[in-house]
Amino acid sequence: VLRSAKTLVEDTKALVSASGTEIIDQEHLSKCVQASVKTMGKLSDSVKLAAASLGSDQPDAQILVINSVKDVATSLKDLVSTIKVVV
Repeated sequence: VLRSAKTLVEDTKALVSASGTEIIDQEHLSKCVQASVKTMGKLSDSVKLAAASLGSDQPDAQILVINSVKDVATSLKDLVSTIKVVV
């Protein structure tokens, strides 16, 4: 989970950087978005496994972990949507 989260942070930095330049390279921006989405999928899978490993005796903890990745995915979606409007 930590490795995927760190990678997603780096992917997001690259995405913001690519969209914040004066001359936007659409191909580079597209690759950054694709990398972020791919990493988000890996993070989601890791979090699902982590939630399952908590066991059924901790349903509240499972919900918190799953909701956290949902929040991250929503934030990434919002970022990509904002970039689409700006570009």
